[in-house]
Amino acid sequence: MKHADISTDLIANYLATNYQVGTGAEMFILHINQYSDSLSQLLTADQECYATIITAYNPFSKPQNNARNLAANTKLSQVLKSYSNSVIESINTDPPGIWPAEKSFCVLGLNLEISKFLGRKFNQNAIVWANTSAIPQLILLR
Repeated sequence: MKHADISTDLIANYLATNYQVGTGAEMFILHINQYSDSLSQLLTADQECYATIITAYNPFSKPQNNARNLAANTKLSQVLKSYSNSVIESINTDPPGIWPAEKSFCVLGLNLEISKFLGRKFNQNAIVWANTSAIPQLILLR
């Protein structure tokens, strides 16, 4: 598939999203193409080279009801735990609040190919991925 399958408006929304890693006092926000000292510290502390933000909410950005989204994200959580010991509950938020918040996961240790495979498996248009540069990148999957 070509990236043209994803509208430029939708890509702009992904680029503007706040990717909140964690939900507690130590949470931090990632922004696409911006260095994150917090992410760098997390990767160093866990001795990992990669971080992926992934969700199972709203496949192909088509809104689903809450029950479907939660069920899909529960299944994703189970799958992720077979790939990594470092799976952090997270949330993706739209700064203007047009799109509802989506639960997600920050997973440490997944290389780009596995991350893309899992994103496609859960019918996502994109994932967020970073290496030790600690600069999150939007990775389009279609």
